[in-house]
Amino acid sequence: MLCSLLFAACAAAQELPKIEPLLPDLESPVAMAVRPGGNAERHELFVADNTGRIVRIGSDALDQPQEMVASGGSAPIAMLFLNSKTFLTASGEAPPVLRAYEISEDGKPLSSAQTKYEVHGAAGVRGTATAMTLGPTALYLTTAGDDAAGLLRSRVRSSVPGDLKPFGQIGARPTCVAISTRGWVVVGDAGRHDESEDSRLTFHHPTDSTADPALEIAPGLLDIVAIAYSPQESLFAADFAEADPERSGIYRIDMVFQENSIGGKAVRIASIDRPTAMTFAPDGKLYVLATTKENDATRLLRVTRTLSETEVLSPTSDP
Repeated sequence: MLCSLLFAACAAAQELPKIEPLLPDLESPVAMAVRPGGNAERHELFVADNTGRIVRIGSDALDQPQEMVASGGSAPIAMLFLNSKTFLTASGEAPPVLRAYEISEDGKPLSSAQTKYEVHGAAGVRGTATAMTLGPTALYLTTAGDDAAGLLRSRVRSSVPGDLKPFGQIGARPTCVAISTRGWVVVGDAGRHDESEDSRLTFHHPTDSTADPALEIAPGLLDIVAIAYSPQESLFAADFAEADPERSGIYRIDMVFQENSIGGKAVRIASIDRPTAMTFAPDGKLYVLATTKENDATRLLRVTRTLSETEVLSPTSDP
């Protein structure tokens, strides 16, 4: 079963990745999501900035962003699509509130107040949102705060989420969450802001809130801030590495067998200064948000080639 939690060993391509800066005039992007329904030839990336503005960027028109939500609302910490027309944003409110927006038929931008509905936490839910992801039947949200770190779950019916409810205990500094290729809920915890390699990845059952994590790995990273699965089913992590910027970048997490257990080994595939978010497109290219040292400005990058050429041996059993 443990093999199905991760992925089988990966063989890295020899060619170095190409890193392309995109839209240098995009003001302080903070969150992004790929719209479902696209393909390798054409897909769309939605990007939110710290004014609450959200733009749509087509892969065939990267220099022509189209405004979808006007500025003026809370800056999203995380975004995801429920379907090709509806997306959710989570900002830094406590307790967390999710706002749903429906893309207008005429493509005209919405105001930040033109939400389709809001999703709130059930009684007792605390903390601020740090990340969210969507599984086949539920949405998962991580929260942080003084004694408020936790994993929340919302049952999704007909593309509409219900109230957010406590789902499990996680580490004190959750920064990211994703659904594995076998359906497990993967939570990344950054650990302390020092030189300790104490970042962790834990794998949780998607429906049983009482179950202990099925697997916990320490891949040797300083500050995991984002995770994502590639179309080839490999797991990647972004390390902010605040205490040692020379180590910041994008890493592939390879499975390592250690006697009777499974661990994870981090292999850096792209050196990117202070990455903060990332997401894969259908063509295997990786979009990354990263903060520059010079003026703390955030930029949008695209990593190409190596990621789409990585070979993956698929797991053989279900969770």
